[in-house]
Amino acid sequence: MNHTRFKVAFFGVMVTAHALEPADLTGTWDVISKGKVGEEFSNLTETRCVYRGDGTYSSTGIDLLILPEQELRAITTGGLDAGTWEIKEGKLHSRISSMEIDLFSSLLEEMGREEFDAMTPELLKEVDVYEQVSVAKDTVVLRDAEGMTVTMKRVTENPDEKTKDSGADPTAREGVDKDPLGERYRLTSTAILRFEGFKAANWLPTWKRRTGVGDQLRPTEEILDRLLCSYATVCWVVLSEDQLPSKNAQAFLDTWKLRESLTDTERDILDTPRDQASEKFTDSVGWKIENMWALAWVLGFEEMPDVYQPQIDSEGISAIWTFLSPAGTGKAKFLKDLKVRPLNEVVQLEDLFYGAHNAVRSAQTGKEGSVPSGFHPVMHGGIIHEKRHALTWALSKGVKWEDTDLST
Repeated sequence: MNHTRFKVAFFGVMVTAHALEPADLTGTWDVISKGKVGEEFSNLTETRCVYRGDGTYSSTGIDLLILPEQELRAITTGGLDAGTWEIKEGKLHSRISSMEIDLFSSLLEEMGREEFDAMTPELLKEVDVYEQVSVAKDTVVLRDAEGMTVTMKRVTENPDEKTKDSGADPTAREGVDKDPLGERYRLTSTAILRFEGFKAANWLPTWKRRTGVGDQLRPTEEILDRLLCSYATVCWVVLSEDQLPSKNAQAFLDTWKLRESLTDTERDILDTPRDQASEKFTDSVGWKIENMWALAWVLGFEEMPDVYQPQIDSEGISAIWTFLSPAGTGKAKFLKDLKVRPLNEVVQLEDLFYGAHNAVRSAQTGKEGSVPSGFHPVMHGGIIHEKRHALTWALSKGVKWEDTDLST
């Protein structure tokens, strides 16, 4: 069972048919726990958990700390927990032995990734004890010592079984039957999309079943060059001659040897005189900043782009510019100092945006109920599109930016 990191008090009535036994829990379950955390927060944990007869378990999904009034995920974690379990005196005792985090985001200044990772050793020491509230063949309700209730629904079908032929998607790769990692990422993506109000097709192929992405990140230098090409293009359009003299902007391209990495569109913009470029491209060049956010995150920028976020604001732009400010120290040093995200985190976030993009495309064709209420399929959908473009490209080694497979 995924460890619930934000426990709440709940007072229920004990109802049970028989004492909890190992056979009651062995198998695959969809597990949900909800509740309040103090005065300000609520908690939602949604996982798929496999209890094995040898006393081990694994659990994949999300654990959310939520600000209910704004319906915002204050802290989001997603990934795989593994551990041990046993039934003692009619109670479930479980302990996490390892945690693999595929996705982490936080709106709380006091709980960044570094602080979260520092908590992990203590979490691994804890033994969670759950007593039964009710036990039936396909539904089990448990409660921990602090009152958190956990509702478990047995999964009777094969969790890897596709509900529809993935060949309906143009990115589907033939001949790949097993994709345990891709299924793991998809469980997390689906849970987050459901919380946010996106409804993606349930037949979308997972990571290893897709032709549009590879199994490794592009070289770091290529990702940095793409980020800096976007940066140079945006600066050329939005900054005045006084803020950034043209000769300095052009010298930046030459110093970093970026000209060969420019797209045709970027080359046209940078070849346009500054005053004309500002007048002609100001409205369109802003989309490149959405690309930049995702690319910068891959290279270590702290704030993770997310599917619920609107267009990036001035504070976010300033933070990205600050992230890029060491570029003046030289390419070699800048590359050395970058903290590139692990592959699993990039694949997880790309999968999340892949699903959101599918929901957006459905909304753009007139399908109701595929995106959150108040979500504009074109304006807000464009933000999803641009971030997804950057993430998919980062996983598409050898593919030109313009040729990135953005099929949904």
